[in-house]
Amino acid sequence: MDLGIAGREAIVCASSRGLGRACAKALAQAGCEVVINGRDREQLAATATELHQATGAKITPVGAHSSQHDCFFHRHQQKQMPCLPSRLSAMGCEGIVIAL
Repeated sequence: MDLGIAGREAIVCASSRGLGRACAKALAQAGCEVVINGRDREQLAATATELHQATGAKITPVGAHSSQHDCFFHRHQQKQMPCLPSRLSAMGCEGIVIAL
């Protein structure tokens, strides 16, 4: 099924495993560039590699706790994390994806 989102950018929080990982994979399979997030950097790196190998999509892992002040959203807003997409099309957290 073509969702019409190929070429867009997305962030999925808590996506190193479980429902968040499944959402990140679905977005990557649909042709999105996906930023994944989690606290366990080792697991996150493994997930990024697995998702890239399975989909061919660009997967960017960002290790951070999304509920803390030092979260990657805050750091991106402060221009301290240029690895995050500058123009997001979707954002998700633990299995919930919102199109922007």
